[in-house]
Amino acid sequence: MKGQRVFRRLTFDEVRAWLARRPDALLLDARDAASYTRDGWPGAVRLSPGNQDALLLRTDRQRPVLIYCYKGNVSQVWAQMFADFGFTGVCDLVGGHRAWVAGVDGSNPSGKALAPELAAWLTLEGFIGTQARGAHGNTPLMTAAWRGASAVVEQLLASGVALDAVNDDGNNALWFACVNGNPSLVKRLAAAGVPIDHANATGATCLMLAATSGKADGRGAHAARAGRRSGCALPGRLHCHRYGGQPRLPATAASNLRTLTMAHLTFYEKPGCSGNARQKALLRAAGHTLDVRNLLSWPWTTEALLAFIAPRPVSEWFNRAAQRIKSGEVVPETLDADTALALLLAEPLLIRRPLMQCDERRMVGFDAAQVHAWVGLGAHAPAPDTPLEGCAATAVHSADQHAIRCAPST
Repeated sequence: MKGQRVFRRLTFDEVRAWLARRPDALLLDARDAASYTRDGWPGAVRLSPGNQDALLLRTDRQRPVLIYCYKGNVSQVWAQMFADFGFTGVCDLVGGHRAWVAGVDGSNPSGKALAPELAAWLTLEGFIGTQARGAHGNTPLMTAAWRGASAVVEQLLASGVALDAVNDDGNNALWFACVNGNPSLVKRLAAAGVPIDHANATGATCLMLAATSGKADGRGAHAARAGRRSGCALPGRLHCHRYGGQPRLPATAASNLRTLTMAHLTFYEKPGCSGNARQKALLRAAGHTLDVRNLLSWPWTTEALLAFIAPRPVSEWFNRAAQRIKSGEVVPETLDADTALALLLAEPLLIRRPLMQCDERRMVGFDAAQVHAWVGLGAHAPAPDTPLEGCAATAVHSADQHAIRCAPST
């Protein structure tokens, strides 16, 4: 990116040494006021839109700056902003305050060096070690099981991770394997010792989920039972009814189970865009819920838009199907960040779409592989190279009508 300045990302293992060598560092807490008051770092200053200008303009740009947030997402946006203002020693904390609290609890229990592939996967998923906790209290083993990443699961099992760990909803890794629906993975985790009969916060067990979700035509439940070699016990507060010999949960309980696997995304679109329509259909088919908003009329501010686009190169901020870009009137590769941002705020049609947000994480554009790795597209996930951005789809309404296409300039 032309003129871009960089910042450094520090892991938990690196941050103590970094702080020890820089006692004058400015520590900035990018969380909400209540969190900052409750367990902010000693000497840290709360960072917010209300004081950002004063900090950016009045702080010596040679002073080291370390920014942390909840989980290491928003801190990257802030760190890039400070770097763009000319600060030369800006860092943020990978995994955020959650990683700091986890500390050595996120280490590798086997004591052996992690395989490079596993270490890279952990970093990509935002975990600090094999025992760390991510969103909703999920462990790396739970996340790998949900993704269907069998090779990662094997490496995590070999590293000695806890098999009885549960997340904030009371679900264990076997539950997430059942959600994924891979019978071999379900059987492997059951055989490894992940508890089959554990009941989550709603009283549901893995066998209940596998038997009622339709995953792999019931093979998930069979695989789980095969791992234990016993009958289908259904303990807990929920009871199965049988229809045609197949166990099913009451409708309300089944709905609760499905809800536990969904993500809720804010989805900024151009109304009428066929590309955005395809993307929404994929997300909804995977069980996710959407809060759909009009990207063109939304009251964007500099900070709000940067929260989506700042981590990416300037050239990836733009909608390549926009007429001004296709005609060569606007060439994103020649623009610096300030010029590009001003142009996008003035002409939202130029913003690459969709913009999506789930919890603290944001995404610009719709790369199928990245979206699948983020929230999951389930069995509906298209091939990684499937083009899903732009308005290429046409719809013929009658013999005397032209094919209607989302205009390149809109």
